[in-house]
Amino acid sequence: MKQHIAAALAMALVLGGSSLGFAQEADTDVTETTETDISAADNPEGLTLSEIEPAEGFTNDTINDEKVDSFIQAVSMIGRVGAHYSKLVQDEADEDRRAFLIETANQDIVRAIAAVPNITPAEFVAIDQASQSDDVLNDRILTRIKQVQAENRPKERLLFSIPAAEPEE
Repeated sequence: MKQHIAAALAMALVLGGSSLGFAQEADTDVTETTETDISAADNPEGLTLSEIEPAEGFTNDTINDEKVDSFIQAVSMIGRVGAHYSKLVQDEADEDRRAFLIETANQDIVRAIAAVPNITPAEFVAIDQASQSDDVLNDRILTRIKQVQAENRPKERLLFSIPAAEPEE
């Protein structure tokens, strides 16, 4: 069975699972001070990834290498968001609080993608969808992921929203 890049990635990571081998290898220590601040201003509508309309015109032929690298960086950021929230969600007994944490995590996923240079959340969704139906694009992305891992690039750090408020009743 073909491994696809980010299908259902947001919820799978928030709930603690991942179908991506490389996402599990990502640096998940998010307790330190980070260089990139993801704030509510980066996602003013509070959208989740499933609510983002994909950009048009993204195919293997129209996606340049720089955009592939940005997509991979965004997938890595999603993995970090998932790692950050996974234990919080799993350990939460209160269903309302748990739903609030999942919603916050899904909004932070969009914020994390928005913080990656050279890609928008709409472009991310479009590339993700294209990779699911285009095996050549999917293989191209997976090959580039392996190259990036081999290069052992320094990892960017990310500051997450801290859900200080209780969910509205």
